[in-house]
Amino acid sequence: MKTKLVVLIALVMVVCICLAGCSYEMPEIERVYDISYENIYVDAETGVMYLWQTADSKGGLTVMLNADGTPKVYNKDVNTYGNVYNIASENIYVDTETGVMYLWQAGHYQGGLTVMLNADGTPKIYNKDASTYENVYNITSESIYVDTETGVMYLWQAGHYQGGLTVMLNADGTPKVYNKDANTYENVYNITSESIYVDTETKVMYLWRTGYAKGGLTVMLNADGTPKIYNKDTNTYKNVYDITSEIVFVDKETGTMYLWQAAYYKGGLTVMLNANGTPKTLNNN
Repeated sequence: MKTKLVVLIALVMVVCICLAGCSYEMPEIERVYDISYENIYVDAETGVMYLWQTADSKGGLTVMLNADGTPKVYNKDVNTYGNVYNIASENIYVDTETGVMYLWQAGHYQGGLTVMLNADGTPKIYNKDASTYENVYNITSESIYVDTETGVMYLWQAGHYQGGLTVMLNADGTPKVYNKDANTYENVYNITSESIYVDTETKVMYLWRTGYAKGGLTVMLNADGTPKIYNKDTNTYKNVYDITSEIVFVDKETGTMYLWQAAYYKGGLTVMLNANGTPKTLNNN
């Protein structure tokens, strides 16, 4: 009996030490992984890198950023990633009103969408004369979701068992704000009833959009480009959750954190931001 008690106490001590260790490393985020072996897509025209995260019947895509907020540019001499591909043959969607380009990456039951950037951080503008992409389409008939509090627009791209979501930008990098008088899109909806995820450390909000076997995730922005901060007193959304138990991927070269949200046959990915707009890293949370 005495031996069993000693063993039990030892086990409790080990568990407490493990829990304390996990809590010390990441007090708010439970599961953190590096992206060394994830798929990385590179724009051969600009060198900007995009992270493509997949799981069983789930997928998400996001532009990669350095800790200072500039887009991460591929350097084959210092690259530590296992899987790097160019996006020449991927589907590109263009906003005919602004010319801004959006990258759509899809696989079997997997899909992701992100705004495209130049190496200096400005949105990439389509130029048909200089384009090297095989598949370019306009987004006139795609679904657009609008934040009724800010007017900021979000592009929702879906296919058969595939979906992706991203904030929309103007050519100068500011968020695109909905104007019903000038709108040329066929399908525009508000996001009042969509699911919103909040980072309890920074209060930055993330929009999670799902459909049957489809899902997408994006950081939410205000009209001036700053991250949208949650305020429970003025909130008009029905579904708001914190991201404590979600999975976070970290670029070990830059420390930048990426939020991965997944459900049955659904997945989405986005870079995480601080309240001041800089990328969230393991060093500044």
